[in-house]
Amino acid sequence: KTSDFGKLIDELQENERELVKQVAATLKASEDKMDFLAKMTHELRTPLNAILGYTQLLKEKNIMQSTESEAACIEGIFLGSRSLAAVVDSVLNFTKLLSGKWNLDLTKSNMLRMLRDIEKLNES
Repeated sequence: KTSDFGKLIDELQENERELVKQVAATLKASEDKMDFLAKMTHELRTPLNAILGYTQLLKEKNIMQSTESEAACIEGIFLGSRSLAAVVDSVLNFTKLLSGKWNLDLTKSNMLRMLRDIEKLNES
């Protein structure tokens, strides 16, 4: 009986060591996933900022020279890019939140403007 009890203790200790290894591996995988998401969103944000900047320039400089159809396309690109930027920012903020690197910052938003933008995006 003492031998069986000793084997049981050894088995429990081995199971505990294995469980600790698995928990450590799971935590490492989760950290790696968060790092990947953070890097990926940063990589997406850079070209997206360029698209937003160029479409803003097109809106400001060429709107008078553009046809109505071209102006609508430029507006669609701008609104779509801004919408995508919001999604990318949300993913980035989510990864920061999960990793404990993000502080909640409440700001006022112009809800009417956001709804109008969504409406325009759906029209184009």
